[in-house]
Amino acid sequence: MDGFRRSDHQAILACLTDDVVWRIHGARTTRGKAEFDAEIGAPGFEGSPDLSIERLISEVDSYMVAVP
Repeated sequence: MDGFRRSDHQAILACLTDDVVWRIHGARTTRGKAEFDAEIGAPGFEGSPDLSIERLISEVDSYMVAVP
């Protein structure tokens, strides 16, 4: 989360596996580190987000983070 707050691509990508999937329900799904990295710096993205974790759910090798 600190990497997101600083918009630090390398810190964010270092925490991900190559097969990462980012589902933004009702909008799109991003697959893999390259797509994830491109989404971080997408046109129209300004500043660094103010994120807080509402819930963290883990099951074996999968994690789901709920951000309000």
